[in-house]
Parts: sequence; structure tokens; C-alpha cells
Amino acid sequence: MSDSYPPLHLLRSYSPYPSCVSLKFAGEIAQKTTRQFPLTLTLNLNEQDKSLLDGDVKFGLKGGKLTLTVENGNIIAPQVLLNDAYELVSASDTSATWQYTPQTGQSILKVEIVSFLATIQVISDPISVTLTYDINPSDISITDVEGLWRHDIHPNKQSILERKLAQFIWKLRLSSHLSLLTLSSDSRAHEKILESSITGIDPQTLSQLHQLFESIYNVETNNLLELAYLAELD
Repeated sequence: MSDSYPPLHLLRSYSPYPSCVSLKFAGEIAQKTTRQFPLTLTLNLNEQDKSLLDGDVKFGLKGGKLTLTVENGNIIAPQVLLNDAYELVSASDTSATWQYTPQTGQSILKVEIVSFLATIQVISDPISVTLTYDINPSDISITDVEGLWRHDIHPNKQSILERKLAQFIWKLRLSSHLSLLTLSSDSRAHEKILESSITGIDPQTLSQLHQLFESIYNVETNNLLELAYLAELD
């Protein structure tokens, strides 16, 4: 009989914006006598291109939250800092969360992290580990827009439209997470790629977005507070 622990298999994955957030992690095969194995994280963040209406938008992230959860196991010694970027903000036997707080004047994160994440103690079989990346609308930064509004727009109007665009993109994730990855030691489990297509947006929703762009552009005021009220922004 082999004295090594079964390898982890991909069980679920969700990544609608793979250029924006890419998650990978792996567990080394551990000895059954110790029933422990280390997890290694690979995290890449960059800009994402997306076609929308008759134009294109490019966006990236200014922050985010990384969460590790375990079923049928415990998390031992989670890494306190990930490449001086993500700080451990909460930890329990079965969950750990790392947070990146946006820095003043920061445009977007361009991150490439390969790091030890935590050691996993197997309690019972099968064990599964899940990693998620979550954001708020304020974590989305619009870096370039083509064809969605005219170039002679006032800077205040552009700022308002970029915030509405960020909210719109955030709502199109179709999941409670921006990215999700689950590995399991159950060899009978079947890989499930969760729906990650963000095409097929309701035409009425797109029409409402286009009408908002037009109304903000054509309104006579350039006052930021008045524009925010019109766009229903806090």
C-alpha cells in the first residue's frame, strides 16, 4: 500500500475575467503518517479587456480579498504576508483571509505572486480546499475606454461614467466571487467549470446603460455632486 496521500484534483473553477485575476494553487503529496501538506499559491493580477455596447473598456483592480477555506481538514500556520502585498486579517482552523488595501494614488495592481500559503492538516477523507478572490465595486479601476462616450466629455462627467461602468462590470460576475477554485482529494469527483461567460447580457440592461451615458453627457451641468445624484452614486 502506498504511504503517500492522494493528490488533489480540480473540482470547481470560476474565472470570468482571467486576465484580471488568475488563481492557481497546488498541494504537494504528503506522507500518510503526517497527514499534512503545504499549499502553494500562484496569483496574477493585470488589466482586462472587455467589449461592451459599441466600444471597449479596459479595467484592473486596486484591491481585493483572498480567502482559503478547508473541508475535512485544518489550516496550520497560514502565511502572514504574501509578497508584502496581502496581509492576513483573519484566521481559524478552517478559514483564512488575506486583504489588500488600495494605496493612495494607486491606479491598478499588477501582481505576480508565487508563495507558500498554508499547511493543511487532513482530518478525514476526502479533503477539499477552496480559494476565492472577492472585490467591492470601489476596487475596480477603469483604465481605458474606447467608443462608449465622446472624447470631448468633461472630466467630472467622465469620472461619474467610469464609476457607473465599474459598478456595471462588478454586477456581471454572475457569482458571489470574482474568482473561485476548489481542489479535492476525492478521485471520483468530476471537474465542474462554473459558468463564466459574461456574454448574453439582457438587451434592456444594455439599453439602460447606453441611455445613462447619453443623459450624463447631454446634461448641462458639470457639477460633480449634481452628476453623482443624477447617476445615483453615493
